[in-house]
Amino acid sequence: KAIELNPKKLRNTPPPAPPPPAPPTANLFAGVTKGPPLPDQPSIFDPRNPPPTLTETTNVGIEVQDTLLLRKLKEQESRRRSLERQYNSLLYEQLRGQINAGPQFDKKLSVAIEIQIELDGSVSAYRIKESSGSKQFDLVVMTGMKAIKFPRLPQELGENPPYIVTIRIQP
Repeated sequence: KAIELNPKKLRNTPPPAPPPPAPPTANLFAGVTKGPPLPDQPSIFDPRNPPPTLTETTNVGIEVQDTLLLRKLKEQESRRRSLERQYNSLLYEQLRGQINAGPQFDKKLSVAIEIQIELDGSVSAYRIKESSGSKQFDLVVMTGMKAIKFPRLPQELGENPPYIVTIRIQP
C-alpha cells in the first residue's frame, strides 16, 4: 500500500523534541588508559594512516617567504642597475671629454665601443662594436681609450670581473 503525503498535515506537524542532555561525568578521563595503544586504534606511524601533508597555512608561509625573497632580489637588482647607470655615465663623460679635446667631427657620427674594465678601473680590452663609418673618428675614439684610467669599480659591479659595458659615443 502506498503512503500518501498531505502537505497541509506536514506543515502543522510540531518539530521533534530535542534529545535530553547527557549526564555530567565526574571523571573526564574515563576510558583513557595508560600504556601501549590498543590494537584497534590506528598508530600515528602506521603507513595506512600517514601524517598530514603541507597545509594551507604552511603554503601561505612559503608564499610570504617567497614574496619577501623576491622583493629583496628586486631591490638588489634595482640598486645594481642604479650603480651601473652612475658608473656608465662616469665612463661616458670621461671618454667623451677625451674625444672632444681632439678634432671636430660631424655630430651625426656615432660609434659603439665595448670596454672590458678590471676591478682597479684599468681597461683590459676594448673594441669597436659598431663603427661610425668614419675611420678617422673611430681611430680618435680608440686612441682616446688608451689615455683613460677609469675609476675603481664599485664593489657590487666588481663581483664578477671583468665589467663589460658598451658605450655609444657621438662627437
